[in-house]
Amino acid sequence: KTRQQRRKWDKEKCEEILKDIAENKLTIRAASRKYGVPQSTLQDKVQGKSALDANLGRPPFILQDEEDSIIYYMKYRAEHGFPTTKKAILALALEVHLRHCAKNGTAPKVHPQRGLSQKWWKGFKERNSTILRQLGFLENLSTKSEDRTKYFDQLKTIMTKEGVNGQPHRIYHADETGFDLDSALEPLTFAKLNVPGAAIRKGSHDHKLSCLECVAADGATIPPLITFSKSFPTADYTSEGPDNALYAVTPSGLVEGDAFLRWLQESFLPFCSPVRPVLVLMDPSSTHVTPEVID
Repeated sequence: KTRQQRRKWDKEKCEEILKDIAENKLTIRAASRKYGVPQSTLQDKVQGKSALDANLGRPPFILQDEEDSIIYYMKYRAEHGFPTTKKAILALALEVHLRHCAKNGTAPKVHPQRGLSQKWWKGFKERNSTILRQLGFLENLSTKSEDRTKYFDQLKTIMTKEGVNGQPHRIYHADETGFDLDSALEPLTFAKLNVPGAAIRKGSHDHKLSCLECVAADGATIPPLITFSKSFPTADYTSEGPDNALYAVTPSGLVEGDAFLRWLQESFLPFCSPVRPVLVLMDPSSTHVTPEVID
């Protein structure tokens, strides 16, 4: 018999056995001998520790409440103009699972670096095919003209809904640029409008650096987030940096979830327009729009 057939047979058989136990006052041992079902299985069913329709095999990595959270965050991203891609969903799923395990004091069932398996992804797609269609799921980011048109139509709708049309001080664009800090390169320079550039000296740091910069449509700037890989430089890396700049370290040297959340809280919100809401246009990186950022 296939696994599906065994599951169905097990449920029907358990219902029959439990009825026999209740009506004829069979002991667990007698019922086990009569029906050829392990005593431990019958004991769990009688005591309610295992559902009659419990699946055979290992329990799922991602519990139902975790999957519900993944769908919630997917919908939020889609409603705010971020495309629903496989990469984004897998990143959300990993974040949700790790956060659930940390909250409940349990060990993660998924390797933090490897993430969810293709087997899990296939099952998730099958279970949520209708929702994925409604959210305009894309296997990968698309550059087709019809998809670009759809994006700008959605952007127009959001801008009208939030009342930011004709409000350049409430519309921001944030973008990240990465650099290799090779010894042959000159010091990096960050310039503001009408202000001489400020340089950050490389010192002995030989890894990578990235800068997240954000500017409003009226020219107002937000203090940048400057991220180093692995560790901060040994030299005084802040002495010639931009005013109020925020500095962070990530394994990759690129902006990741925790660093981005810190920038939002410590740089963007204090320095952006006091008139809310504000609109931020940025790339759809899964490391930016994490569950923590959405919350």
